[in-house]
Amino acid sequence: MIAAEQSVAGTRFEVVDTSPSVDVVDAEYRRLLGYPRGHTPGDRSLELEAWARKTYGDIGRPWIYLREAAVDTRSDTLRIDGQPFPSPQLAMHLRQTGSRRVMLLAASAGSACEEHARGLWEQGRPDEYFFLEIMGSAVVEHLVAQANARVCAMAERNGLVAVPHYSPGYTGWNIEEQVRLHHLVIDGCGVPLPESLDVLHTGMLRPKKALLAVIGLSTDRGRARVTAGTPCESCAYSPCNYRRARYRFGPATRESVAAPAAEETEQPRYSVNLRALQRWARERVTLEEGTNGSIAASFRFDGTTCSNMGVPLSFEYRVTLAP
Repeated sequence: MIAAEQSVAGTRFEVVDTSPSVDVVDAEYRRLLGYPRGHTPGDRSLELEAWARKTYGDIGRPWIYLREAAVDTRSDTLRIDGQPFPSPQLAMHLRQTGSRRVMLLAASAGSACEEHARGLWEQGRPDEYFFLEIMGSAVVEHLVAQANARVCAMAERNGLVAVPHYSPGYTGWNIEEQVRLHHLVIDGCGVPLPESLDVLHTGMLRPKKALLAVIGLSTDRGRARVTAGTPCESCAYSPCNYRRARYRFGPATRESVAAPAAEETEQPRYSVNLRALQRWARERVTLEEGTNGSIAASFRFDGTTCSNMGVPLSFEYRVTLAP
């Protein structure tokens, strides 16, 4: 670990941690792998999980970089250490929370993980590739959580409160501004980093298992809690398989969604008798709302063929609607 001037008041806080913990929680790793919450993977998947953890432990080179910066939210264009950021959403995020300073964050799982995973794919080992690739993503999330906890502890000692981090690509902050943030964070770094972190003109980072973020520092605890506790609460991308919290700005339940006025909507035309559809809806459709706001719908159809002496048919349809 390399540290410099660790104070929020007056002098600049700057630190590089080259040996952060990478003890990723099973539930978080499996969430990124795409398993449903509470699901226990099979033997082969558990074997691959253990292999990916050990492999990353052998080759991974994770690191975290944090630096304090000044922020100006008073003008029309937000400025961080004098650098303009035209994102209205980021400016609103920092204004609403009363942020007076910010922490600039860079976190990376290291390039070795990505390179090793690519080699596995080229060797025709897609299972190992996938589990190691996702382990890299899980490590980055874990590093960001660690960094947030560290900033929270430091802010607390200085009478401040840390605001949830925000990154390019989150709702309202164009991913292309990653180039601008990279210039501010990496080019303005005053201590040596363990390895390079580059950015493409599209905003993609290289190595890709990395993240840049801004963490607000507020003097007002009440206002600091106005924003979401996790980025998921501010993200409107409903089909996401990795959601950890309900979208905060959407309707709380399906009952709260107002149906369009009949005169404004063309009535649908069905090839099946409307009375039959209504009866099926009453007797054969089941709706179950999940804890994350999703809706699981099932419909069972029982009938017979029109010929072949009426061979019985049964179908069960299942549909899951995202929050």
